Amino acid sequence: MFASMTGGMGRSGGSRGQYGYAPPKPDTRKQEAFFAQYAETPDDGSSELIITETGTEKLCEDLGFSPLDPVALVWCYHCGAKQMGSFTKTEFLHGLAVFGAQDCAQLRERVDEMRSQLQPTHPLCKRVYNNVFLLSLEPGQKQLGKEMAIEVWKLLLPLFGNAELANSWLVYVEEHNKKPAISKDVWNMVFDLLLTCKADLSDYDEDGAWPVMIDDFAAHMKENSIRSKSTLVMIVKLSVSLIAFEY
Repeated sequence: MFASMTGGMGRSGGSRGQYGYAPPKPDTRKQEAFFAQYAETPDDGSSELIITETGTEKLCEDLGFSPLDPVALVWCYHCGAKQMGSFTKTEFLHGLAVFGAQDCAQLRERVDEMRSQLQPTHPLCKRVYNNVFLLSLEPGQKQLGKEMAIEVWKLLLPLFGNAELANSWLVYVEEHNKKPAISKDVWNMVFDLLLTCKADLSDYDEDGAWPVMIDDFAAHMKENSIRSKSTLVMIVKLSVSLIAFEY
């Protein structure tokens, strides 16, 4: 997940930290030493050390999760990373400050807190989800390529419940949607769709402020439902006719 997505904005944890406790005064020497374990000189010739994909993979391993684990996206969010899988010293130290950590052991203790922010009821979950769109963009792009969007959705949407609707959405985007890219508005509103609508979209508000692509998806679902009911009626009628014929 870390390797190929770029963009993004960070978030501050507040004066008492993200979780309400007042973190101890940071030992910057420990934090900088922690950063240095994974940092290297970038290929662009810059003198500033950064953590690249290789260092990020090692960091994830040391923290006890895969680079493909969605919890990595929470860490990116709080660091304010501008590129997925790459962290400047400032970004990395910012993430440590949010979680009140000074070394790997302390940050590892915060992984469960990070993971809790992927629960759809958590107040930060939607912010983390929305930020993934920015992290996933190619440089200079404003819309996310459909294939990349599908790849990331397959990782994230199962975390939010409403699995049947999530699967229907993915099938629609893969097989029926002709647009090559996903807008930020569509990306953001998919989260709301899963959390507010039934799996069959029987409660979908056509007059709501939904993007056109989601309206088209709802119309597609309705059409399929009508077609399925018509097919069922025909099967029942045929069965009744066959039974009557036998007698």
